[in-house]
Amino acid sequence: MAFADDGFALLPGIDPSECAAILERLQDMPRDGSRGGLRHVLNVPQVAELIQHPAIRNPIETILGSKAFAFKATYFEKSPESNWFVGWHQDIVIPVAEQIDAPGFSHWTEKSGVLHTQPPREVLEAIVAVRVNLDASTPENGALEVLPQTHHSGILQAEQFADFIREIRPVQCLTPVGGLVLMRPLLLHASSRMIQPTSRRVLHFEFAARDLPYGLQWQRRIPLLRDGS
Repeated sequence: MAFADDGFALLPGIDPSECAAILERLQDMPRDGSRGGLRHVLNVPQVAELIQHPAIRNPIETILGSKAFAFKATYFEKSPESNWFVGWHQDIVIPVAEQIDAPGFSHWTEKSGVLHTQPPREVLEAIVAVRVNLDASTPENGALEVLPQTHHSGILQAEQFADFIREIRPVQCLTPVGGLVLMRPLLLHASSRMIQPTSRRVLHFEFAARDLPYGLQWQRRIPLLRDGS
């Protein structure tokens, strides 16, 4: 499977009408101070329900198994009023219920009232993210770019990024409205500013299938339902 080698895959997604309904709900929510979107939207019923959609549930079950659960959802909103650039990075922190001094867990911080930590490599390698593009993702509106196969190199230091940027051609993840991007959090990724006055709005889910060690607990966990029931 290309996903295992490359660390990402583009998949057919959800109907544009479902995207519009989710956007209507999210647009009415008060912003929490985060630039260009909302953190911790897994508590929004319409968002939580979306993980049961076959387009999302089926590939996640294929990769992580029937015990998979969503533990995080973030809404990104790039627009003419919030046109931001994101440099090359990995997603290396997870939300947890409480701080426990445990081997390999570090960089404890709070984001929008939720405790986060950087876990060991093996925890991050067992996570799969799904990005639901609520708008078409194009070269003009700052589409996600990835460096294939970089997830195999573990947690990288910033000074290591340059070697990968020089050696690997980036891939733009272009999708229609509702299209999905599956990716590993350790995959180097970035996005540029928009060059046209439009919008690129994304729901970013993260899934796991294992308990955390040393008594640590995920801050949220919503299991996948078999056959959507």
